[in-house]
Amino acid sequence: MRWGFDNMRLANQANISITTNRSCTLRCEHCYIEPHLFASKEQITVDNYKLSFDRVDNLYRLDQGLEEVEWEVIGGETTMMPFEFWQQMLPWTMDRIDRFNKEHNLWIDGNLNFLTNLIWSDKRYLGLIQEHAKHPLFTLYTSFEPDTNRFGKNNKLLNTWADRLSSIDANNKAVDLILTKGLIDFGAQRVVDLLLPLGVDDFSIKMLSPFGSGKVFFDNNMTPFKRMEDFVIEIATLLPSGITFTPGVEIEHAFINGKSVQCNGNFRYDLSIEPNGDTHFNANQTGDESVGLNLGININSANWATEVMFGNRAELRTKLTKQHSCCDDCKYLPRCNGGWHHYKSIDVSHLMQDGGCPGLKGVWDYLADKSNGKSNHSTFPEWRNPNGGVYE
Repeated sequence: MRWGFDNMRLANQANISITTNRSCTLRCEHCYIEPHLFASKEQITVDNYKLSFDRVDNLYRLDQGLEEVEWEVIGGETTMMPFEFWQQMLPWTMDRIDRFNKEHNLWIDGNLNFLTNLIWSDKRYLGLIQEHAKHPLFTLYTSFEPDTNRFGKNNKLLNTWADRLSSIDANNKAVDLILTKGLIDFGAQRVVDLLLPLGVDDFSIKMLSPFGSGKVFFDNNMTPFKRMEDFVIEIATLLPSGITFTPGVEIEHAFINGKSVQCNGNFRYDLSIEPNGDTHFNANQTGDESVGLNLGININSANWATEVMFGNRAELRTKLTKQHSCCDDCKYLPRCNGGWHHYKSIDVSHLMQDGGCPGLKGVWDYLADKSNGKSNHSTFPEWRNPNGGVYE
């Protein structure tokens, strides 16, 4: 059976990526940022930073299909901003997001994901982050990739990274795990054994970006999707109660409430706001690869929300219609949306060995079985059409 699209595939979440600067303390080989941008000295102003939140507020009021908003601040490396900037803006940001959540009565409160590689030179950042780390809407967000030059030659920065991560007592501490050959070879058990003692409570498992600095790394370090699925499932079996992983939480929510998984890049809006206010529609594509940057949308425009809503239509259409051939008869398609968005426009068929796919179908099967308490993959919760009827 081929799934139709009417009232079945949906995207209702905005991922708002505010880029404070593009300079960085590291040169990770898998980075999606175009390499020339690391030389940029441009930094966001306080006015542009604050205006970003007001403009998104307008967008939420305008687009009735938008129900959830997640926020992230990102670089480069965010702690290369002047310390005084974050000393002023972190408390302001937490108050602003809290007000946004309450004014719009969001079903799921939006959080601030504060992205940092933890390799800063200004030691005051440790105290500043700790000052806000217990806020319920604050997530300390870093990454662990042992094979991407992430920790420098011979991983010489690993101990610094681990010590700083361990020393911060945060309510929400997430670590990105990019599914490279090297990470999978490192092993799920070793990953869990390393990260749990550092206080990590969310394992954010994602796929390699085929953009920016990491194009060559992508070609040489991708691995079959079935191998990815097995790694993710093994992670899931090793995590103790209370420790979550992406996309596990999102898939389980899809079972319960029929929402789509959007952490695979299929957000309704995946907005990147650059330091100068320029706005484009895929946070994983920068510089000349930016989607929609040619439209000239800037947050200093009073019509920003309208311009974004209409400028994003082509990107949203792709997210809601494009799929791989293996998706045609897949019962998870309405909520998986065809899997990892960034792989819908490139050929990844050679990685679909042994039934694996960019949507990690094996993980969906595993969690469906777990939720139903059954060992076979034939049972799946009913999907309810918002206009009535049941998808089976």
